[in-house]
Amino acid sequence: MSWDAELAALTARIADPLFKRPEPKATFADLVRGLLADVPRKNSWQPADHLGHQTANRIEWLLSRAPWDADALRDAVRAYVIEHLGLPDGVLIADDTQAIKKGDKSVGVARQYCGLTGQIENYQVMPIPGP
Repeated sequence: MSWDAELAALTARIADPLFKRPEPKATFADLVRGLLADVPRKNSWQPADHLGHQTANRIEWLLSRAPWDADALRDAVRAYVIEHLGLPDGVLIADDTQAIKKGDKSVGVARQYCGLTGQIENYQVMPIPGP
C-alpha cells in the first residue's frame, strides 16, 4: 500500500468514531497531513497554506470548536501503534520536547539545563501528556 493510501486509511480509522459529519473527518485528515508536511511552522496557517486552503479557518475550527473526545483520539492512536509498531517485549521511552526561547514571556520558559544543547539555556519544556 502506498504512503498516501496508508495515511488515508489511518486518518479514516481514527476520524470515523470521533466525528459524525464528513467535514470534520476531512479536516482531521488534512490536519494530520499538515502536521507531517515539511513546513517551517505548524501554526495552522502554514500547514493550511501547504494543503491549498485559502484560510486556516477549517483547521482552527476543528482544534477550537469542533466536538471531539481527546481521550478517544489518544486511545485510537495507541491502538494503532500497538497493532502496527508494538512488540511483545517492546518499551516506549517518552522524553519531553524542548524549545529554545529568546524571551521569557511564554509559559514554562526559564534558564535551565537544556538536554538539546547540553548547556544552560533559556528554553521551554513541553511535556508529553500521559494517559
